[in-house]
Amino acid sequence: MKTTFTKLNTSWNAEPNAPYPEVKIEGNSLKLYFILNSFEFSDFSDDRKGKIEFSGVRKYRLGRTNDEGWYRGQCRFSGIAPSWG
Repeated sequence: MKTTFTKLNTSWNAEPNAPYPEVKIEGNSLKLYFILNSFEFSDFSDDRKGKIEFSGVRKYRLGRTNDEGWYRGQCRFSGIAPSWG
């Protein structure tokens, strides 16, 4: 089975340097809040937050991304996933 990706954030992005993610769990739903990128998208104020909600969540991981491995092609989806953001 071939892996495919659909980029969902065409008109927004998280603040790249300090998104300050917050996770809230409600039942089996996970809500991820983060600061939006006002540098790239001037429609957003400096402190405006975005939210992504995932349903049916059993596990999650919130941690640093191995961007060095990503750019060296050492990650599972390097070369086939959309660009960051």
